Amino acid sequence: MTPTKPPLTALAAALMLMMASCSPSRYFAGTRPPELALVEPVAYMSYVQRDGELVPDDSLSLVSTSMLTRMFTSSGLPVVDIVPVDYWGHDSTLLPLVELLPAIDVRQLKRAVVPEPIRQLLRERGHRYGLLVYADGFVRDGRNYAAGVATGVAVAVFSALLTGGSSAYLAFPNKYGSHVFVMVVDAEDNRVLFYNKSTPSEANPLNAKSLRKQVRQLVEKLVG
Repeated sequence: MTPTKPPLTALAAALMLMMASCSPSRYFAGTRPPELALVEPVAYMSYVQRDGELVPDDSLSLVSTSMLTRMFTSSGLPVVDIVPVDYWGHDSTLLPLVELLPAIDVRQLKRAVVPEPIRQLLRERGHRYGLLVYADGFVRDGRNYAAGVATGVAVAVFSALLTGGSSAYLAFPNKYGSHVFVMVVDAEDNRVLFYNKSTPSEANPLNAKSLRKQVRQLVEKLVG
């Protein structure tokens, strides 16, 4: 069962996506691995409540994990194995390492080393190169979206009244939001070969067509 993260507001999630998009997004050491082991992805999906609070949803997270696995194995990358991971049991030391993908400073990757638990996991499966994937996002239903739009219109009207019509702040909520992060590591040479993160997406993170496009853009450099 996927653990739940502390709830966030939709605004906080949007700010996190914006901050992540401000720094360099990609690192490529110039080596395309002949084969890759896909380490089971980690995904956190949330549902936006009527009050704008993000509530982690285990079911959506599991669906996202399954979709990410399917998309990366059909992305054109030479994925030869999918490594199952018990993130919340036997392999719990791996979870915080994968969760760090959004916080990676690309400028430091040239000198970075691969954490030993990840190297050990790959060696135990007989693999040198590993693909790590982390994703987060949120969804809301039509009623919550309509309520958010109504709130935005009300704020605009109120601001116009306060300023005599000279200013009207109109903010519409995002119906969806998502971000995907990937890293390729070399367990033998103990180095990072590739890192990339998607640009903030307002597409449904559980829409196969949108997710496939995100994944292909992420790994384009590796596929060649």
